[in-house]
Amino acid sequence: MRVYILMQYSRLCISSLLSLGKLHVSPPYMGYL
Repeated sequence: MRVYILMQYSRLCISSLLSLGKLHVSPPYMGYL
């Protein structure tokens, strides 16, 4: 159960980082997806 919540939280963080990165250059996180 806790792992599932952790995955959802990390996914939310990654999506927010990507949306922030779109304002700048292409974020380095794109390589991990």
